[in-house]
Amino acid sequence: MHFVVPIEDGDDYQTFFHSIALVLTRNNLSSVIVESQATDVIQAPSSVSTDIQLIQGDKIHIEATMNATKSGTLGVAPQDSFFSGRLLFKQ
Repeated sequence: MHFVVPIEDGDDYQTFFHSIALVLTRNNLSSVIVESQATDVIQAPSSVSTDIQLIQGDKIHIEATMNATKSGTLGVAPQDSFFSGRLLFKQ
């Protein structure tokens, strides 16, 4: 994911906090599996990666957070925000 805080003429460079988390919901209980947190200036990429064993009925989703002194955006272009995964299984 790609986070951007716009800078206008006369603005000082402002830092902002951002995080991205991979969340597993199993039996109606949600838990963060892996999370990346950082503080950056103007714009920054963020990514997470992990291996996890899933069972039938598990749900996975991504949570993105950004805290800044002014409004920012989350990149929505395919090259800015995407999910890639692979499924391996044993018989």
